[in-house]
Amino acid sequence: MATVRASIVHDISGRVVSVARPAKDAKVKVLSGPGQSVLEIDIEEDAIHELINGKLRIDTERKKVVSYDQ
Repeated sequence: MATVRASIVHDISGRVVSVARPAKDAKVKVLSGPGQSVLEIDIEEDAIHELINGKLRIDTERKKVVSYDQ
């Protein structure tokens, strides 16, 4: 799979709220709600499905995608 740029909205504990993968060259602003942050990251396309299904989370200190065991 290819690496893509994605914006991931997550809460303070790293739980993924939403994932946006804008079209190439699109100018998009992703907003978060109270107690949430947005992490823009290059990620493997197949990992997006795991983010949406709750199998991965955001490590808020290291600003990267990790499994729940880490």
